[in-house]
Amino acid sequence: DKDFSPVVGCGEVAYFEPIQPNNFITIAAISMEDIDMDIEKEIVVGSGQNVYASQNNLYVAEIQYNYAIRPLPLAQEDNDTEESFEESIEKTVVHKFSLDNGEIDYLGSGKVKGTILNQFSMDEYSNNFRIATTIHRWSFRGEDRSSNNVYVLDEDLDIIGSLEDLAPGETIYSSRFMGDRAYLVTFKKIDPFFVIDLSDPKNPEVLGKLKIPGYSDYLHPYDENHIIGIGKEAVDAKQGDFAWYQGMKMAIFDVSDVENPKELHKITIGDRGTESEALHNHKAFLFDKEKELLVIPILLAEIDDDKKVEERPIG
Repeated sequence: DKDFSPVVGCGEVAYFEPIQPNNFITIAAISMEDIDMDIEKEIVVGSGQNVYASQNNLYVAEIQYNYAIRPLPLAQEDNDTEESFEESIEKTVVHKFSLDNGEIDYLGSGKVKGTILNQFSMDEYSNNFRIATTIHRWSFRGEDRSSNNVYVLDEDLDIIGSLEDLAPGETIYSSRFMGDRAYLVTFKKIDPFFVIDLSDPKNPEVLGKLKIPGYSDYLHPYDENHIIGIGKEAVDAKQGDFAWYQGMKMAIFDVSDVENPKELHKITIGDRGTESEALHNHKAFLFDKEKELLVIPILLAEIDDDKKVEERPIG
């Protein structure tokens, strides 16, 4: 029989408030040089939907819902107070751990309004933490009242700068932080590509934006002034407030003039139904600038021209 030993003693298990006993997070530091070195572990009762790591810190982001309060679609429109709305919306709690030569220490947490899309919605730069979120809400008439935000938090995860209510009625489809800038793509019927200045962390601001058909699910830096975007082409529906997904779209955005970003090149592959793992998993995206090579897997769907009719709305 194989001997078993406890991973951690009960008295060494930490927890996030409010306690979620059905979830555990294990953070482990494993030496890549000495296989006999003890594994440093931190066991936490809690949950985390996304993780971001810098050279020095690890950030675990979890969504916090307030189930005790009815979600309010739009405070002013439905005669509810703004305070009630603030309490009802979903929030993202970010927990910070230091990573110091294999030592793991919990440093604290911070909270922002809205939820994040994925790990690329977070970033650490000059000791500040940046995060992009979407607040999802609807009116009683079914109108989308979502909005998007960018927050800057200091070392203690206190908010020191914010840019709120971007692209009302849309949601973030992709984001990328690069030094003093952030790039966001939101979508409902068209693709607003935002260039955001973060050089003053206390006063983030939109430098420019570009509205084009389709959207980008993933943004990847080509160089300092050019961004690769991959996603879907889209066209407006003849009836209704929505757009139709089309084939895969790859584009290069030129942000040399930050106030007037441009779609420099674009290619569309296939028709509606064309998919790629790279739209959901950045590890399926291979780019080598030196070799001038870009590779993504694609499941190609092609429709005869005489059969290209509207089938169903996106959403």
